[in-house]
Formats: sequence, C-alpha cells, structure tokens
Amino acid sequence: MDEVSGCSIRFGEKDEGESKLLHRRQPQDRIGTNVLSFEDRRGRYQECATLCHSSLSVIPHLWSKINDLLDQNERYVFCQLPRNNVHIHAYSVGRLTWHDGLIPESEIWLKIGGDKGGSSFKMAFQICNVPHPNSPENTCVFCAFEAPDNRTNIYIGLQGFREQVDELGTKTWR
Repeated sequence: MDEVSGCSIRFGEKDEGESKLLHRRQPQDRIGTNVLSFEDRRGRYQECATLCHSSLSVIPHLWSKINDLLDQNERYVFCQLPRNNVHIHAYSVGRLTWHDGLIPESEIWLKIGGDKGGSSFKMAFQICNVPHPNSPENTCVFCAFEAPDNRTNIYIGLQGFREQVDELGTKTWR
C-alpha cells in the first residue's frame, strides 16, 4: 500500500502505481473496500462481455469528508517556528477564500469529476473556495476501482453516490 499526503487506498496486487490515489489525511477505518463484479468489455462493438472482479474503494460518507475538509481549511492553526534557536509563536490564517468576490460569500463551490488513468477509474471532488483549487493538494478521490471505464462500470462503481451528490446542493456548512 502506498500513500500520498497521509491518505491511502487499497488496490489489487496488479498495479501498484495506481494505488497512489486518495488525497488528504484519511483514517484507514473511514475508507470502505468492497469487491464487485464489473463488465470487462474492451472493444466498443463487442457483443458479449465477461465479468471481472475488482476492489471498489470509497469514502462512504461524502458530506462528512467535505465538511471535515472545510473545517480544516477554515481553522487558524497555532504553530511554533524555530529560528536561530528561538521559537516564534505564530498563527496561520485559514485557507478558505472567495476569490475576490468571484464566489458569493454565502456559497461553497465544489467540483466533482472522474478520471480514467492506467487501469483504474477515480471519482474526485475539489473545494473551489481554497487557493489553487485545481492543485492535487486540493483534490480528494472519494471512489476508485480497477475496471474499464464504460457506462455500465461507472454506474456500478458510483451507485452509492448518486443520492449523496444530489443532496450536496441542499447541505449547509455552518
């Protein structure tokens, strides 16, 4: 198992490079892993498909994860900076921004998207109310599986998130 920024996700043995996915510090007990049957239809016009079994790794409660990241980005953090053997006490300012009025002050904007790379498909979100929202540092993969990225497999892989994504528009943070 590999890690990126303290967050890890498990994949099958066959592709270790694709295991470097989930961003942010995510406790291992908050990542769910199931084995599902996905369609293994490689050609566009193939008449019959075989099934492949693959692990599906997810962050099961999308709003909880988004809420945690908003809280982390809002906080003022106390830190001690060593300088010439003297510890300077400082507070770092919260990272949430509304980009000089581009985002209304009463709104939090999220981007949700998918990416096929290597042998895996990843679904991720980004909070737009942070500096450099497109940076990998601000990207959180919430669902990943190793299977072809056809319509059937995306439906299978994301079926647990359809309602959660629909509900995001009704959620209120603070």
